[in-house]
Amino acid sequence: MATPDFPIPAELAVDDEPFSLLDLDLYLDAADAEEADELGLRIIPEHVEGWRIEDDAAAEWAGRHLSLANAEVQRLTELAAEWQARIQFWLLQQTKRPRDTVAFFEGHLTDYALRVRLAGGARTLTLPSVTVKTTEHKPAVQVDDDEAVAKWIGDHCTLGDYERAFGDPALPETPLWPVLSKATTKVYVAPLRKLIHVEEIDEDAWDWTATLACGHEIGGTVPIPDDFDVPSRGDRVSCAYCPEIESDDPGTQPTSATSTVELVVSRRRKHLAAVGPNGEEVPGTFVSARTFDASVVPR
Repeated sequence: MATPDFPIPAELAVDDEPFSLLDLDLYLDAADAEEADELGLRIIPEHVEGWRIEDDAAAEWAGRHLSLANAEVQRLTELAAEWQARIQFWLLQQTKRPRDTVAFFEGHLTDYALRVRLAGGARTLTLPSVTVKTTEHKPAVQVDDDEAVAKWIGDHCTLGDYERAFGDPALPETPLWPVLSKATTKVYVAPLRKLIHVEEIDEDAWDWTATLACGHEIGGTVPIPDDFDVPSRGDRVSCAYCPEIESDDPGTQPTSATSTVELVVSRRRKHLAAVGPNGEEVPGTFVSARTFDASVVPR
């Protein structure tokens, strides 16, 4: 039965209440008061300590007190939740500017510490008021096609490759051990990494960037023929970042702005790849890029 909105007073359940709530308070307050007991100050109402339920009326009396106590717990819990929501809202409002300030300076400290490290500096930037620790995450081989990798292992890896990788000439019958699960074609990446290594592979393309006299940069990627189409210094080229040139003729569309190429930088496009013992790329794999992150610890 659901608890009524207005619980029936407990005293109506019995002719005479066995004890009052004040007596119960004294009993509960004394339960853990050992120090007061040693001083002879603890008061334990004996009629509360020795009480027990003997009939349905007494049980109903206890149940009504239980319902009232539960209702009070629920009321205070809901009140606390309301207060907490208000406090949380107030906290978010009051801390917005300092939190934004923290994010601003953390971003700049992180950027500086990473640039220092990439330039050959220390892994940890230690200053009187703050420490910035940088962490490198090296390229890692991942498998996205187990069957392709399993086929490559069977086709390309020899017993000698296994001995060099695992130092165990006593190999089982399957040439895929211990890289593959015996029950499935699942490839275990950890032992696979002993058979392969990560290497930068040249692609058949160039990436180029041109700095223009207007201050903007343009660029692109082109295949590698002998005479790949990249602008040279001094060329006039279109610049999509400059405002279009309006014509005096109302019927003529604006034309793209042009600028002079001042500097051209081109480099061979490369990508990281998992490479086998004979220098071939391993199909069914990809390599996550080398990344850095940093954590700012105020002192």
